[in-house]
Amino acid sequence: MDIKIIKRIDKDHIAEALFVWKLSNHKFQKDTIIISFMCIFFLVLGIIRTNRYGSFWNPWSSLGMAFAFIAVFFGIDMYNRKQKVISKAKKCIDISLKSDTSIELLFTDNLMSIRDSEAYVEFKWAVFSEYQLYQNYLLVFAKSSGLSVIQIDKNKLSGDTWDTAVNFIANKLPVKK
Repeated sequence: MDIKIIKRIDKDHIAEALFVWKLSNHKFQKDTIIISFMCIFFLVLGIIRTNRYGSFWNPWSSLGMAFAFIAVFFGIDMYNRKQKVISKAKKCIDISLKSDTSIELLFTDNLMSIRDSEAYVEFKWAVFSEYQLYQNYLLVFAKSSGLSVIQIDKNKLSGDTWDTAVNFIANKLPVKK
């Protein structure tokens, strides 16, 4: 049984790209928050210990400053990644509006293929690790980090197509825990 889904790239593409970006950067954001709290902890400890060492520059405040630099670096990197995602999404929207293109997803028993105006790619089901229904999206996660997730918006499909796609993928992949 083959299932064909046509995805139009429209103005919602930026929101969809940011949604995937948030999912794929969740651990990175969590690590940045932990490092920021460590920075604050060591800086406060350094201020408390200032009386003992006679100077703000003691081992604790130095550690706090090191974590501050790491947190700032991570924050800038996260911001740059987000801007890159937005820029790529805008570029896709511009190309799509000019050439009236769409993305075709085809699910077969052996593989999933993706076709757009510039490329055609086939992925065997072994490339994917699991799927998840999250909000109004069907998310299919890849094992490698090169292809993070394929998303299908429930609101852009008819009810029968959505149910058929979910049931088909549920038979191919385990549910994400």
